[in-house]
Amino acid sequence: MQCHSPRISSRSRPFRRALPTRRSQIGLPPEFAPHSLRDFFASTALAARIPITEVSRWLGHQNTEITHQTYGHLVPASIGRAREILDGLFNRPDMG
Repeated sequence: MQCHSPRISSRSRPFRRALPTRRSQIGLPPEFAPHSLRDFFASTALAARIPITEVSRWLGHQNTEITHQTYGHLVPASIGRAREILDGLFNRPDMG
């Protein structure tokens, strides 16, 4: 399953040609790739508890399974948060 076309658009060719020079000029390591920014964005969003469905949509994935397979290990465990929410709902003074 691919989430985007492997074809390089004519608009991105100048960028790709200039990347090695610009990368060294601004001090990025040689292994840096623009896709690293995409990964950073996705992992940061998921760590901030933005729903994976939203992140998947922003990344243009065909479905959330693609996003989950790639970034699922970064999604914080939600059992503790679910427990806090439910405890808060059922332990409210007005529910007495």
